[in-house]
Amino acid sequence: MTYDQWRARITQVSGDLWVSEVACRAQTEWLLAFGINAVVSILTHEQAEEWASRAPVAPAFKHTTWFYGDGDDIPPEIMDGILDSFGSRTLVHCAAGKNRSIAVALCHLMRGGLSPTTAANRLFNSRGLALAKVYLDVCGMSVAMEKNVERWMLHKVNG
Repeated sequence: MTYDQWRARITQVSGDLWVSEVACRAQTEWLLAFGINAVVSILTHEQAEEWASRAPVAPAFKHTTWFYGDGDDIPPEIMDGILDSFGSRTLVHCAAGKNRSIAVALCHLMRGGLSPTTAANRLFNSRGLALAKVYLDVCGMSVAMEKNVERWMLHKVNG
């Protein structure tokens, strides 16, 4: 992967958070140049096993893997655990960088004080171009991931 290809696949959505597809996590030098110190992977067991050798995460990063697929329920308590596993500057990714990682990024932005609408606008405006370049489609989450974000929000509101 060239630097230009990598830049087309990774997007900074806030001062401390980047979102990408799984292959971007292996570019240690470029991640370090952005000040990224943690990588959070949201993959199925099969995906994690496949990508462990194809795109390994360097020991320079705090690395946490959460085993969820696109259609899986992520309970609010687990979403909090995912968010708590972030470093001060984090790359969060799933396989393609357009579903599970987007759901987590939305929760991160809302946890930081943004309204759901502002968080969605910021995320989709920043990720839309990157996704269009790579996938030639519109950024969108699965119904399951939308429900996970909604459940997390309700959990936060209702305590």
